[in-house]
This record gives sequence, structure tokens and C-alpha cells, in this order.
Amino acid sequence: MNVRSRALLVSILTLLVALFALGGQALAQDAPSTVSFNGVSFSFDPTLGTSVNITSVPAQTSAQVKVGVAAPAHTAFAIYGSKQETARAPRLGSAPVVRVYRVSDVSGYAEYSNALTKLQDLLSQQSDLTTFMVPSTNANDVELPYLPAAEAGQPLRARAQYVNTPQVQGISYLTGFRQDVSAFAAKDFWYTFQGVSLDGQWYVSVATPVKASMFPKKVKAKDNNFKNGAEYEQYLTDAISKLNAGDDSAFTPPLTAIDALVQSISFEGVPVAESPAPSASVEPPASSQPVPSSAESSAPSSSVSP
Repeated sequence: MNVRSRALLVSILTLLVALFALGGQALAQDAPSTVSFNGVSFSFDPTLGTSVNITSVPAQTSAQVKVGVAAPAHTAFAIYGSKQETARAPRLGSAPVVRVYRVSDVSGYAEYSNALTKLQDLLSQQSDLTTFMVPSTNANDVELPYLPAAEAGQPLRARAQYVNTPQVQGISYLTGFRQDVSAFAAKDFWYTFQGVSLDGQWYVSVATPVKASMFPKKVKAKDNNFKNGAEYEQYLTDAISKLNAGDDSAFTPPLTAIDALVQSISFEGVPVAESPAPSASVEPPASSQPVPSSAESSAPSSSVSP
């Protein structure tokens, strides 16, 4: 082999090694991250984030809360993107948050106890969730359970379904929150899972803001000119239909990534269902169709980067 051929061979081998290394890095970046803390574990796709901030939140009293309602002790896992080590973690609610409450800690907090009872009733009765995918311009019984206790009304719900995992059962749905009569922009929606562990000891809340591309980026002033309650109710009905009909790719982050996170949630010591029933998708009715967090305590937190 002459010098020129040898040099060419070395160049080719070097290029192959570089390509292999880059391919390995790409695969690593696409792989889910896993977090485990105090017996709670779950995995999440990089489309949801790459880091986790874990906060052990102590129980609150009404006197300690200036806005919203007091919350029981819980653990909050806030997922976010890559940041410098010394940088502040993003504000809660700007990305997916997994909250875990001990059911025994919920008693004594009316809003939380009510949400737990309503969820338990839904799960035991397997009520038809399509009856909840309708407008609710006034506080009524068609709101679905949502924790942490929201500081605004829940005028619509869409894509509601029962969800079963090896250790948790619950419901997932899309919603939006309003304190007034106004239209929704693409960024005004939330996708949530509310569930209970199979042993009844844990309440799990997963909530993340999502962008729905079938809605405008910004709401114009004229879009909020509803002449009466009936007109706003029709707007909500149309909005529910759009959300129900939307393909998964129409939402950011992908709803499938959030569903996969929910399916991965596990608790140390909780029995695993031998064969969990498949999640029950609810077909939307043919004609159907923020401020979702009470104050979190500023307790010390630990950052975990996968």
C-alpha cells in the first residue's frame, strides 16, 4: 500500500469514527431521562425537558397564603431545559410539573379533599367523560378534578379519557382557565393527568402548558366582543370541538410524550397490577364542544440533571 492509499484509508477511518461518535451522541440526546426521589420515579422525553428541579413543599396554612388556597405537603418535580449550574430554575408552571401528595395529608384541605373524592367517584363509577366535555360558564358540576387547586374557573375540557398504568389510575384531559369571559390563544391550554395510586396512598398531578396550533397566537380585541352568554358558550363549544379533533402533532409538546411520562410513574412499595386495563379513550360528542397553581412554598430544593 503506497503512502497516498494509506492516507486515504486513515481519513476514511477517522471520518467513520467521527460519524459513529456523533450518532451515539444523537441517540443519547433522544433517550428519555429518569428521575427517582423518595420512592417516586418516572421518565420523560427530551421534548418535555432535560432537567428536573425537586422541591419538598411543607404544608401551608391559610395565614401563609396571600393568593389562592393553602396546599398540603407534597413533592413537586419541575421539568425544564438545560441551564447553567448557577442559573435559577424556571418559574413553576412554565413547563411540566409532576406533583405527588400523600392522601393522608390531603384531609383538612377542603379543595384538595373535594378533588380527591370527585376523582375517586369517577374512577369507581367509570362515569361517561363526554358529559364533562361541554362549556361551563358558571361554576357547576361538570368541572373535572384538578390539583393544585386552581385560582380561576375551568370553562372547558377536551380529550378527556381514563388512564390506567401498572401502579396508578386516573384521568387525563385538556383544559383552560379563565377569570373572565375571553377567547383563548394557542398558548392558553393545559394538559393534565390526575390520578391515584392503586393502593390509595398517593395522589398524582401532572400538569403542563401546551400550545394548540389550531388557535391564534394572539387574541385580538375584537375576538373578545361576545354579545351575550349564549355567544360565548357557542365559542367554547367550537373550541372543545377543535381540541378534540386536533392531531397529536398539532400540540406542543406532543401529548404522547406527556402520556408516556404518566405511564412511567411508579412508587416504591405500591403493588403492580398484573395486567393493567388499557386506557379508555373517550370519543368526543358529535356536536361538542392561567392561573392553575396555588402558591408553592419557597422550601429548599435540589436540582437533578439527567
